[in-house]
Amino acid sequence: LADHVDIAVMKVQPLGGVQRALALVQQVGLPVVVSSALETTIGLSTGLRFAAALPELNHACGLATGLMLGDDVATVTLVPVDGCIRLFDGTDAPAGSVDVRRDLPAVSSGLERALVARLARVAREQVGTD
Repeated sequence: LADHVDIAVMKVQPLGGVQRALALVQQVGLPVVVSSALETTIGLSTGLRFAAALPELNHACGLATGLMLGDDVATVTLVPVDGCIRLFDGTDAPAGSVDVRRDLPAVSSGLERALVARLARVAREQVGTD
């Protein structure tokens, strides 16, 4: 792999979590860039935990996608300031904890049913049972 690739860009969520991503880092043996998709603070905090757990991090992370969202589900959002994201905001909250806002509108039951039906359809198509 190292003959064809210089660096691995990894997103912790699709890899199955921090521990699985760290195991993959050991397997590939390449420098890593930690990145995210369009994620709220909940997903970004997991990406930050992954980055913090790496034995070596010599490249900037792509974890600024919270800036692209109009709103977030967290009371304290993880967005970069001067190129850095602080995982701990100086409060009494544990480092990396996320307090979810309580003022968010609930998902309607009709929308929830539609999403569940779509996920079921995609799952059937993936295994060829449609």
